[in-house]
Amino acid sequence: MGFFDNIFGSKKDYDERYYELDKKLNEEDLSYQEAYPLVKSTYKKLIDGSIRNDNEMNSFVENSLSKISTSDEATDAITSFQLLENIMAIHLNDWESKNQTNFKGYDEIEQYHALATKYYEIAKTKILMNIILKG
Repeated sequence: MGFFDNIFGSKKDYDERYYELDKKLNEEDLSYQEAYPLVKSTYKKLIDGSIRNDNEMNSFVENSLSKISTSDEATDAITSFQLLENIMAIHLNDWESKNQTNFKGYDEIEQYHALATKYYEIAKTKILMNIILKG
């Protein structure tokens, strides 16, 4: 049973490109090891209807990031989500340039990328607001 099974309860038949990227993003020695499972669990909440709109999404993301209490933690979160976003973008752009966007799992990776971007933007805003308020 893989990581995907733990999050979603059953294994779908995704293309090997999905599983290769998923494996790479789940490697324990990488700095975004906590960000990727959070992005995937957020996607699950979108799919199951627990999150229904942008306001609920923003609230969920902000709540998920609420445990950040120091500027070092905020910097780590920003870096992790930005790195995750960039790695997915590289793969998505490569597949698009090769006209390989019709495989099972591509849409999920696009959604993970969008969510990583959302987390990155909100984390970045949070640290900037903290700096301003503590000013």
